[in-house]
Amino acid sequence: MDGFLNSHPDACIKLVTSIWKNPSDQHPVDVDVILAPKDHARSDLELLSDETIVPIFGSTSEYEFECPDDLLDHPPIHITGFDDHWARYLSAHNLKPTSPRGRLTTDTSTAAIEMVAAGLGCAVVIERFAKQAVTTGQRIQIVGNPVTLGQSHYLIRTERSTKARPYLEEFETWLRQQF
Repeated sequence: MDGFLNSHPDACIKLVTSIWKNPSDQHPVDVDVILAPKDHARSDLELLSDETIVPIFGSTSEYEFECPDDLLDHPPIHITGFDDHWARYLSAHNLKPTSPRGRLTTDTSTAAIEMVAAGLGCAVVIERFAKQAVTTGQRIQIVGNPVTLGQSHYLIRTERSTKARPYLEEFETWLRQQF
């Protein structure tokens, strides 16, 4: 966000991550981004990006990854609400988990990436998140080819006054560029 804030030093941004939205939480928002199925056609949604998923290991890990089967030999880290990432990735390679071995579960991709970097196992995450983590120096590596997630990020178009929020359209333009 620093790129946007550098160009708009008077703008105020409040970032709220509502992973599991509570129906009683009715805070008004100016910009809302969601991850939804690709066939989730609604007139108020603007496609930002189709997503893919990739497996990740710690970059200092002793694990060797040569093929997708190798994922089955390491502790999986699951992300609540995204358990289908593992199923989708394994299914794309005609694989099934071999046993209900111990697993770690967290509620965010960010925490899963941190756990992988700490050497606690491997995870399957959205490719853009994995690439960003690598770019920012996280100690992870992408170890397999991407698989289509079947979901996309969308910008929700809301009714609002741009007069009251002069930077809103510029922020949305900046946001589109990030995807």
